[in-house]
Amino acid sequence: LGGKRVGAEDVLIGKTAPAKSAIISSIQTGLIAEMPVKEGDFVRSGQVVVQLESDLQRAALAITTSKAESKIEIQAAQTRFEETQRKYDRLKNLINEAAASKDEFADATSRLILARRELELAQFENAQALRQLRFDEVRLNERTLTSPIDGYVVELFKQQGEAVDQIEPVLHVVQIDPLHIQLDCPLEKHGKIHVGDQADVRLGKDRGPLREGKVIFLSKLGNPGSHTFRMKIEVPNPQHDWIAGMKVWVTLKDRQVVKKDSAPRAPLLPTATEVRRRPCCSLMIWTNSLISTMRNPKSFFATWKLGSAHV
Repeated sequence: LGGKRVGAEDVLIGKTAPAKSAIISSIQTGLIAEMPVKEGDFVRSGQVVVQLESDLQRAALAITTSKAESKIEIQAAQTRFEETQRKYDRLKNLINEAAASKDEFADATSRLILARRELELAQFENAQALRQLRFDEVRLNERTLTSPIDGYVVELFKQQGEAVDQIEPVLHVVQIDPLHIQLDCPLEKHGKIHVGDQADVRLGKDRGPLREGKVIFLSKLGNPGSHTFRMKIEVPNPQHDWIAGMKVWVTLKDRQVVKKDSAPRAPLLPTATEVRRRPCCSLMIWTNSLISTMRNPKSFFATWKLGSAHV
């Protein structure tokens, strides 16, 4: 049995909105040294849009890098420890032979412990320098602002040379491919529309270019005042010719399926061969089939012909 999609069409009015919107801010304070973009420019994800002055941070990073890469303090502490270890071993042999005093051996033991601590301290300070290096690298990278999305620069809140405070907006980027259609749908349609359903979107009620969208969001929270619930439809916009904020007309259809042939089919009558093989069972089948088919006179003769065709 086949089926087809039918249902009453509903035209709803909505508006286009960016699929993604990003207001780019800085988490550090400073002066804007470079702003290589302007309003209306298209930017790619990861593209540099703002560069804060970072001469001081670069100088600090150079100092930290030299400390992290230098192994002089560790090597010096290692040499002192190895020399102290040799003196300790020599005095240990002498005290076993009663050729050195206990005070000399105790002093050598203390010096060995101190040399070991100095080596451990040098290794710890080198590890700290590596951590500081990573910290300074992150802080320097934070002074370079990049776009998190592919989209258009729609607004600049700051200009080159101006100061920026922490978490202060610098520019606004929106992604319009795809576009989202935001609209309010009547509550009686809840349960009849599903995520993934198709919808026709036009710039005019009965005119304008037609695009096919897809339902991507259905709110679980209704508005009792307007008897509606929020819905979002995603529409491809590869040419970027539709912009955000446009009024659109959306046509939806209910998800109902009507069968092409809904008439009940009467059971087949047993053939003459089946009657000879299983007379008792076949007799019961014949009786039940005749009762069923007599209830539907229109299908009786069709069923008889179909059963007789097997004889």
